[in-house]
Parts: sequence; C-alpha cells; structure tokens
Amino acid sequence: MTSTKLRVIQSNSNGFVTKLGDCCFSGLKSFTDENPRESRLTLFILKNEDGSKDVSVFESVFSGEKNNEGQHIFVTVTNPVVVRNVNTPVHLMSSLSDKMELVDSVL
Repeated sequence: MTSTKLRVIQSNSNGFVTKLGDCCFSGLKSFTDENPRESRLTLFILKNEDGSKDVSVFESVFSGEKNNEGQHIFVTVTNPVVVRNVNTPVHLMSSLSDKMELVDSVL
C-alpha cells in the first residue's frame, strides 16, 4: 500500500492501538482544515523499554476534539494490523520512504 498522506504517531507511554475504535493522540494536526475528518493511513509506533517497537497500521480520522493536554484525538476506523517486538530503526522523524517501507512490511 502506498499513500502520500501518512499519519505517524509515536508513543512511549500513551498506550497502543490494537482494535477498531481505539483512540490515539498527537500534538501534530495531520489533517486539513478543508477536510478535517479525512481518513488517513496511520502508522503507530510504540517504543518498548527493551528498545524494540510495537507497530500498528490502520486508517484513522480526527475526532474533532483535543485531550486535556491539547493533543488531537484520532479514532481508528479500520481494524489495526499489529506486529509486536519489531526490530526497526524507524521513528517519528524518519523519512517518508522508510516509514512507508515499514507500513508495507506490516501490511
């Protein structure tokens, strides 16, 4: 799957997205004012204490709300594909091509 509109969320402690309807949070807007409810392919990366990462890929939409910390709340609208204990250097600031390569390997 290749999409130029990839939403990437990285967490060290804010839980992990594993099922339809789960919420995740991001300080980054990652949606347009013209279409704030646009569904986007989402790569969720959870950094584990041992250095490995859990990865989840799904479609998400902006809920229209922010949490108490001012982060945008996104809701999963497709069942996440989850891979645990991935040994990958990919992170929030990696290149789009590296992120898409990880997404393609998960899907």
